[in-house]
Amino acid sequence: MPGYEGYIPRTQSKYGRRYAVVTSEGLSEFERECLRTRTQMKKLRHRTAQPISTISEYSLGDRMKFHKTDYRFPLEATRPDASGVCKEVPVENLPPLPELPYSRHTPPHFMENGDNEKYTKLGYTGHKPFLWPRFGEANVPLTKKSMCDFTNSYQHRRNTEWVPIAPAGSGTCQPSAQVNEIYMKNIGLLPSYKGHVPGAMFRFGNTFGNDSKDAKKVLKKCYED
Repeated sequence: MPGYEGYIPRTQSKYGRRYAVVTSEGLSEFERECLRTRTQMKKLRHRTAQPISTISEYSLGDRMKFHKTDYRFPLEATRPDASGVCKEVPVENLPPLPELPYSRHTPPHFMENGDNEKYTKLGYTGHKPFLWPRFGEANVPLTKKSMCDFTNSYQHRRNTEWVPIAPAGSGTCQPSAQVNEIYMKNIGLLPSYKGHVPGAMFRFGNTFGNDSKDAKKVLKKCYED
């Protein structure tokens, strides 16, 4: 009936005719296809096998299997020397597997750049560093290059920016005078420096940079006097 919203087979490619005609043809084609499939299944189920006199000790299903092959049962061993090829070997007798250059818990970020498995699987939804400027490549080369860029950047920053300052001298954790020096002899202080500059309140007519150069000379004069 027109208005039926259920599934009607074989009607996707039919158009330009009334609803009743289209649905009738679709159902007829579907029924014919079902009958054809059912007939083929019956033919396969009742297929003529080999003569019963030759293999009468087997069932109909076994005879149907034998009909499809050139071998005759029971099979005879033709190479007794190869009987141990498929022999089950205990796990403890197997040769050890080669060790991986990394742990199975090692993320691809920290693998070697030359490692063939340094990439992320397709469908990985986690963060992929250094991926935003790359496009137009497959997943494996794209993520491999981005991971190599991340490793290079990480190694560079770890060797330059993140290196801790080694303590100066032996037996002390105090920094050396050169590291803690504020008033340089050759360079003035920055204009935004808010600390104390010796004698700055008594001087005028110079820029802050020139006036703060070698600021300790004022203290030296006071001590000498």
